[in-house]
Amino acid sequence: MKRSNHCFTAALLIVLMTADGASYAQSANQPSGATDRPVREVLTKFIEAINSQDLRQIRTYVEHNFEVSQTDQDSWPTHCCALNEVTETLFNVARRSGGLSQDSAIPHGWGITAFLTARSSSKTLYIDLECGSKEPYLIKSYQLVVMSPTPEEFLPKVKINLPLATRRAMAKRALDEAASRDFFSGTVLIADHGEIILRGAYGEADKTRRIPNKLNTPFFVASLGKLFTGVAVAQLVAQGKLNYDEPISRYLPDYPNKAVSDKITLRELLTHTSGLADIFSRPKPPTPIRRLADYYPLFANEPLLFEPGKGQSYSNTGFLVASMIVEAVSGEEFRAFLDRHIFRPAGMRRTTFDAPREHAIRYSRDNEDDPLDTDASWISAEPFYDKLIGGPAAGPGGEYSTVEDLLRFATALEMGKLLDRKSLDNVIQQGLGCQCDSRSGQRILAHSGGGPGVDSGLKLYVDRDAIAIFLSNYSPPLPQTLVNDIGDFLVAQHEPQ
Repeated sequence: MKRSNHCFTAALLIVLMTADGASYAQSANQPSGATDRPVREVLTKFIEAINSQDLRQIRTYVEHNFEVSQTDQDSWPTHCCALNEVTETLFNVARRSGGLSQDSAIPHGWGITAFLTARSSSKTLYIDLECGSKEPYLIKSYQLVVMSPTPEEFLPKVKINLPLATRRAMAKRALDEAASRDFFSGTVLIADHGEIILRGAYGEADKTRRIPNKLNTPFFVASLGKLFTGVAVAQLVAQGKLNYDEPISRYLPDYPNKAVSDKITLRELLTHTSGLADIFSRPKPPTPIRRLADYYPLFANEPLLFEPGKGQSYSNTGFLVASMIVEAVSGEEFRAFLDRHIFRPAGMRRTTFDAPREHAIRYSRDNEDDPLDTDASWISAEPFYDKLIGGPAAGPGGEYSTVEDLLRFATALEMGKLLDRKSLDNVIQQGLGCQCDSRSGQRILAHSGGGPGVDSGLKLYVDRDAIAIFLSNYSPPLPQTLVNDIGDFLVAQHEPQ
């Protein structure tokens, strides 16, 4: 695999998966007015450097505007910002794009997210820049994702008041075409009022051995597993053993940094407003992690990104701490708690914490230094995950599951087997461990997961009594955007005649 210097941020995945997910991509302490000018100027200079299409000018720009003196890791993690690597990537973007035009930009804290259009191809690019908080506001890390192809290439936008049979045929054609062009690999399952209206398996679980994906193929679910953590916490809240608004020091008296644990609430852990930096930005520790408490040295004494409740930044660490609290309060190991109180009651027999023998191998495009090369070959992304912090199953997710097991999970939630209706409504209304839409008449409980060779999503349309699930062993964003559109297309209410 070519070297990796950028990847996908959680904010992107959330925005794509949920109707009102844009709120997750912005900080509560987002600068506005005059104070957001620095990050907007950083974005302007970034675009100008690419649009120069001059290698020497781009190199000079990177040298003076990136923290090139050190190599940092972002939340997956990836590496940034070696001078030669960033220069090569930006020049390749300049060469293939013919220049970039800005469509939109959202400042968030000392970062900015933008959607740009390539002038030569009209491809859309997602860019996220994270900057230092003081002049000269150097770029500490960046992500660049090409949103190509788009779902509309496979599922044209049409009126939804079509017969279900017609819509189902259109959805199947869209998935078949995406798979035949090698843009989609995975499994899909959509149910409406208890009836499965679309299911299918596409592509290969193992390209080397030419093993096809099947409906019962286990996939790595990544952050989709945060739904399990949110439900586990909600169960303990319903039993009166936890309170969302209590400081975490009440439940974790051994937390190494009491000044921090006295400030952060359980609610803030589950809504990414705790200020805890992301655990995956830390290098792999020299000694094995055998229990959740072994993670403490990697984050507990790090400075907060912001005062708890005063900002928002996607944090796997917050869910790790939430899983520690589940252990402390229940007296059960976290993975044992999930198995006993969620997986077994829901009938999820093929959901595991370790990779099953015949699971889907993760594949990503071999284009890390040339992201606009969207026809690059698929190569194994497994080596990437060997570098991640390993240890016992924890709150950020990372289980292996199947679409059929996830249907059982969503159905059990809907039927009240895992949470009573009041608790489920509260989770959705408050966005506690989920990417939710709480608007009247279209309440949705959802979560996505993504990374190199991983794209997953579960969407429970509570008021529509419908469920859409997909698992893919290809990188985002197409699997998620396509299946999300298909789910909405199939389960949406008919328009009045």
